[in-house]
Amino acid sequence: NSNSNSNSGLVVLTVQGLKCSSCVALIESVIGANTNGVTKAVVNHITGLAKIHFNPNIISATQIASDISDLGFEARIISIHDGNQKSSEEISISIENLKDFNI
Repeated sequence: NSNSNSNSGLVVLTVQGLKCSSCVALIESVIGANTNGVTKAVVNHITGLAKIHFNPNIISATQIASDISDLGFEARIISIHDGNQKSSEEISISIENLKDFNI
C-alpha cells in the first residue's frame, strides 16, 4: 500500500446499531480486512463512529457506507477526505456561512 495523497483517503461515518464489541469486530474484519481498497477500519461502538482509511482510486466512500449498511447497520458519511472532494464538514461550513445573507 502506497501512502501518497492521491490514493489515500479517510471517511468518517456514524454507524447506528452497534451493540457491542462483536459488531465492531464484524465491521473491522469484513470492511477493514476483506474489502478491496480499504486499508484500515477503526470502529468505536461507544461513540458510534467508524474511521475507514481507503484508496479512492479503488473504492468510493459511498460504496464503503453501502457495504457497512449491507452488514445490517445504518451508516451515514459525516466527512470524506480523499484528495478529490471537499469534506462534508467543509461543505456544511460553507452553507452555514450563507445563512447570513438574505437570499
